[in-house]
Amino acid sequence: MADRLPHVVSWIIDSGATEHITCDDINLFNIISPATEPSVKIPNGESIPFHAVGSLYLPNGFHLERVLYIPKFQCNLLSVSRLTSDLNCTFTFFPDFCILQDVPSRKLIGVGKFRNGLYYLECPKSEAVAMSVSVTSNLWHQRLGHASDGKLHHISSLKGFHRSNNFCDPCVRAKQTRLPFSTSAIKTTRCFEMIHCDIWGPYRCDSISGARYFLSIVDDFTRGVWVYLMKNKSDVPQLLIQFCNMVNTQFEQKVKRIRTNNGVEFQTNILFDYYRRSGILLETSCTDTPQQNGVVERKHRHILEVARALRFQSGLPIDFWGECILTAVYIIN
Repeated sequence: MADRLPHVVSWIIDSGATEHITCDDINLFNIISPATEPSVKIPNGESIPFHAVGSLYLPNGFHLERVLYIPKFQCNLLSVSRLTSDLNCTFTFFPDFCILQDVPSRKLIGVGKFRNGLYYLECPKSEAVAMSVSVTSNLWHQRLGHASDGKLHHISSLKGFHRSNNFCDPCVRAKQTRLPFSTSAIKTTRCFEMIHCDIWGPYRCDSISGARYFLSIVDDFTRGVWVYLMKNKSDVPQLLIQFCNMVNTQFEQKVKRIRTNNGVEFQTNILFDYYRRSGILLETSCTDTPQQNGVVERKHRHILEVARALRFQSGLPIDFWGECILTAVYIIN
């Protein structure tokens, strides 16, 4: 039996329990005290009386009904069968953690951590969260835009760096993806020989600068990325010409090929005239085949993963999404 968990901050996720059980009634409401003293059976066959039944709100938003209050119990139990029935959700268990997803939307609604042979649903109080901030790999993971373990390995020799294996909930929420696209066989030999372009948007709300889209430009050779926030798709010709002129002036290079999807924004009369005058070849992907423009598609995924993780971590309002995108690109480059 696990040690008693004070302040009801952790709940054991129990697939064998038929009822939710708590050892502390401080957060219970709608409490009903039975006239008689009913009991529940525990795995060893012993019957333990419970004093009351009530409802409970957990800090992560779960509303638990019919929670049994048993003061003599040494832990708090979440019944998997009751939770999946009441919330219409599913559990998926992995070696180090488990996830709880809403069935209709498949939205992630909870994460449990594996510890000492059991899965725990953590519900930390604010003071516990404040005390967790320290110079650890978890802090560097957040500072570097929720970087992967492979990238953290490169800085593990820094003085004061302490390795930790904390599970990152924002990463799970931000980085759920489809299967990766296949790798392109075409290789370039110098910077700006070919650039990949694509538009992302519209976002569901304007950024604080009024943008609803962003234009991404990725150099095929270096994988360097440039992003421009846009209010309208019609801004693309001006920004693309501006970028090519910047490359010519600042890097003394000329863009030779531009690869895009079939978006009409990249095939305007203004741009066709610029392509002819500059000797630039335009390559477009086939309809409904994003894999052919996979470099910028994958870069979009990378940028959005980092931006979402930064926003989840910071708690910024949704209309700061544009600034999160620009910060993510700065970190990635």
